[in-house]
Amino acid sequence: MSFIALDTEFVWQRTYYANLGLVQVAMSADFDDARLPSAPPAALAFPAKTPEHRAVRLLDPLRCDPAAVAAVLRDAQVVKILHDAGQDLQHLGRWCGASPVNVFDTRIAAGFCGMASTVSLRQLLKDVAGVELEKTETRTDWMRRPLSPEQLEYAADDVAYLGGVMDWLLAKAKAFGTCDWMLEEMRVLDDPARYAEGRVADAWRRVKIPVRAFRAPRQLVRLRELAAWREETARCRNLPRSWVVEDKVLVDAALNPPSHPDAISKQDLPRPFAPAFFETLAMAETLPEEDVPDLGDTATTTVRDAATGLLKTLAAVAAEIHVDAALLGSRADAVRFCQNPDDPAHPLNRGWRAEVAGKLARNALKPEGTLL
Repeated sequence: MSFIALDTEFVWQRTYYANLGLVQVAMSADFDDARLPSAPPAALAFPAKTPEHRAVRLLDPLRCDPAAVAAVLRDAQVVKILHDAGQDLQHLGRWCGASPVNVFDTRIAAGFCGMASTVSLRQLLKDVAGVELEKTETRTDWMRRPLSPEQLEYAADDVAYLGGVMDWLLAKAKAFGTCDWMLEEMRVLDDPARYAEGRVADAWRRVKIPVRAFRAPRQLVRLRELAAWREETARCRNLPRSWVVEDKVLVDAALNPPSHPDAISKQDLPRPFAPAFFETLAMAETLPEEDVPDLGDTATTTVRDAATGLLKTLAAVAAEIHVDAALLGSRADAVRFCQNPDDPAHPLNRGWRAEVAGKLARNALKPEGTLL
């Protein structure tokens, strides 16, 4: 099956949405390269110093029709290889309007090959391909034109070797007996919901909060409404969230609502946003308290201790099967499992995780050690 390897370069400092500056595509020998632009201004010429570089196209999203990229992203007969795919696919989806299918994430795949599932691309290429990426262009303004040959070569390196890396990872997983689990995990990446914009009503989950400080339902209602207002404002004006208002201001207002606009400084709450901020705060006082956010901090000491033990069990299982323990579950996953081990929606009760660790996980919660 043919493949393309993908990466993006973007600028994301002064806006809510990233500004896409470059789309890098490396194509397999059997991919129909006529499907993608090859000539300026849609494609940027660069010095191809290696055979791998000759299979790379650097597309200029400022001048390129995104329809061709969208068609390839939707094509289930073409594997899309990325490293840490989520953010790149979100940016590509916003640019070309397509949700990808048949995605292979080399970062996740590494976790099924005795490596960390959080490995950097730089480290993975060094370990697998013997290639050392340069770090010279990490501060490049990818929206500026023209880009230098050095900048373009740097960008091409990010995709040029990913096809070989995928082949290596698949072979390694087959040798370890983890390939089926790896491919099952990759199918999850085809879910369009992973790349969709989140609901503004859930924006409070991004706010850094002192969980134990929120003791009253009304405080949680205020936080939810203020965070939703900030999210909507940031999106509409394409501004970073912190440029509208910082997390700390949201938290302070939710815990101890100010009685007057002057109670918050202009630095903490820019005056153009102050009227809507206080309108939202007042509206939050009128809403019912029944439907409040779940902070997820209801675990007892017993549950937390059980979760610690469960994580040790999962780590032992993972070491035996050459899988990164982080792929079996996080601490939050362990806590939820200890609270309700029979939840059919829990990852440890579904798919490959249930196969390799589900029964052992439930058994770890039973003091008598009997199998379920």
